[in-house]
Amino acid sequence: MSMEIFQKVREMGEELKEKRRNEEIDYNYMTAPCGLPCFECYLYLSQFDQGMAETIAGVLNVSPEQIKCKGCRGEDGKCAHHSMECRVYKCIENTDMKTCAEGNDFPCEYLHPPLCQDRCRLQ
Repeated sequence: MSMEIFQKVREMGEELKEKRRNEEIDYNYMTAPCGLPCFECYLYLSQFDQGMAETIAGVLNVSPEQIKCKGCRGEDGKCAHHSMECRVYKCIENTDMKTCAEGNDFPCEYLHPPLCQDRCRLQ
């Protein structure tokens, strides 16, 4: 993605977030199990702005409908820009946990690859 297109998408996202500022957001539902804020994601925001959806879809070479996302929980852990299944979502989907940070094994290899954990321990 060129810097020009990235900047355009970023500006569109900021304008859209400002327009939607007074809308109520269910932060528990719209925060992914890994802790990422789905309500800030451009793929989520694109469902509210067709121009933004078309711009992002053009970069990803898919249809605008393919990139519109309802958030991790709304998509059952499947993200429009990842082809692989989310292991974090699968890990907690049948528990009472809202995010993996509530788990006893946090952070686990699903969230951080083992190599990263080894490096983090060394620091």
